[in-house]
Amino acid sequence: MSIEQALERFRYALFLGVEPPEEYTAKTQEEYIEHYEQQIERDPAKERKLITRLSAPLLQVYRKQVEQLARMEQLISGDQSPLIFSDEDILEELYDELSNIETEEEWVVFKSRVVSTS
Repeated sequence: MSIEQALERFRYALFLGVEPPEEYTAKTQEEYIEHYEQQIERDPAKERKLITRLSAPLLQVYRKQVEQLARMEQLISGDQSPLIFSDEDILEELYDELSNIETEEEWVVFKSRVVSTS
């Protein structure tokens, strides 16, 4: 599975709360958000397990970006403490960034950035 496919599957699960079927048509970011906002009941524990599993192929790639950003912040601040990010930290960063994407254009930029790091 490519990083792009893994990202699409992760986005599907994040916003719809279920595992994507083998064959599906991705929605636009606006459609995902609309669906998410219309859901009344969700199972956070089940969804957490799902996104943790679906994030596995993305963590190393996304970790590179998080570490690069942290190194730049360290250069600016002069902080020289070691950078240590757990898989949980990286998953939280990925979840936060993706859940704050509001438009399809932002999604395309995000996806391009992540895929270019892989």
